[in-house]
Amino acid sequence: METLVQNLTSFTLGQGIMMAIGALLMYLGIKKEYEPTLLVPMGLGTILVNFPGNWGSRPKSLVDNNNMGSYKSYSKSVSKLNYSHY
Repeated sequence: METLVQNLTSFTLGQGIMMAIGALLMYLGIKKEYEPTLLVPMGLGTILVNFPGNWGSRPKSLVDNNNMGSYKSYSKSVSKLNYSHY
């Protein structure tokens, strides 16, 4: 519950403006029928990505297991490739 309250209190003016733009895009797509197949998904996506909080980020354990997601581990694995058969 504490995390929910903390995420809701981190709402910024920029997020509010972008959510309003998303709502405008959805309004234009649904009510005015201006390219609804384009504007409705764009508006919905704009609203969803601007919700306050960290809802879409991965847990730290997924990134830290075996150094996955690290540029250094990627560069080490690429340098071990053997291209002699080309």
